[in-house]
Amino acid sequence: MSTFKYRYSDNLYYSDTDSIYLDTVLPSSLISSTEIGKFKLENIFIKALFLAPKMYSARYFKKDKIAELTKIKGVKTNISFNKLIPLLYKDKHLSLIQEKWFRDIDNSTIKIVTDHKHTLNLNPLYSKRELIYKNKIFVNTKPLKIENSNIIR
Repeated sequence: MSTFKYRYSDNLYYSDTDSIYLDTVLPSSLISSTEIGKFKLENIFIKALFLAPKMYSARYFKKDKIAELTKIKGVKTNISFNKLIPLLYKDKHLSLIQEKWFRDIDNSTIKIVTDHKHTLNLNPLYSKRELIYKNKIFVNTKPLKIENSNIIR
């Protein structure tokens, strides 16, 4: 992935272990839904929000209708694109209620909590990067610098 992240750095919005999201078209020689080692083109997004690692939402066309795809690590509840937009604003959050399973290894049990409260916001999601805001709107991140075990801003 590092080769593609470097080659398309000006067009890159988000990448994960096995995926890349760009604002340009890859050469057809790099795309195949059957060949190992090539990219599978899954969607062409109309609009997308890449809020944090493993947290994004997008709109795309599916059979002439607009569909949505939202991925948030640890969240099973289906959240619409529009509900995530407020998270772009400084100090905003989204409260959710969802089912969560807790393992108790010592007692070999699993407890299912059906009304687990979960809060989404950007601040705790970035432990390695500093959030950058313009007019209280999230626009980017930059790496944190550490000197003698202290974060330098």
